Amino acid sequence: MDSITIAGLPGPLTCLTPNHAEAREVEPGVVTLTAQPKHDMFADPGGDLLVMSASGFTFETTGDFQFRAKVTVRFQEKFDSGVLVGLFGDEKWFKICAELDPLGHARVVTVVTNGRSDDANHALLVGDDIHLRITRTGTTFALHSSPDGTVWDLARYFTLGEPGNRVLRLGIAAQSPAGEGTDATFSEFGWRAIGLSDA
Repeated sequence: MDSITIAGLPGPLTCLTPNHAEAREVEPGVVTLTAQPKHDMFADPGGDLLVMSASGFTFETTGDFQFRAKVTVRFQEKFDSGVLVGLFGDEKWFKICAELDPLGHARVVTVVTNGRSDDANHALLVGDDIHLRITRTGTTFALHSSPDGTVWDLARYFTLGEPGNRVLRLGIAAQSPAGEGTDATFSEFGWRAIGLSDA
């Protein structure tokens, strides 16, 4: 599948990683991505290795927004993840993940990449799913998580120095950096063309 149309989003989700992405629409508005073995999105801060092979589908946007989805992951191996991602390019991007940590705990993880990746762990998940959200307000971004899609917890607030009218590729991805592949299902998508007054 090369593109996915989700009602309410400003454009179709198109394949970000040709030959690496496998997607199926389980039902209208519900998408499952399959991560291939050892596929990831990460620029190791301790070296020169840049990996951009995660199964991803994105659309282009500008200006302020709120983008959200419920993410359910078939956790099997450490670092298996379902991801909301925003990209200006291979060296300037960010993601918020529902991810399995090395101790076997499912948690929210954020990564901000500006040449190299800055990786940070956040709240533990209750179960295998969580609502994730990306917002842009001017030149700043906020990454939130929520167990119910109602009360949101801030995981990261940052800027990559890009103006609000710079085109951003925004969407979903699945990854399995240490494993033999997994699935991530995305549902309950939401979109608002407005930022947050208080991150």
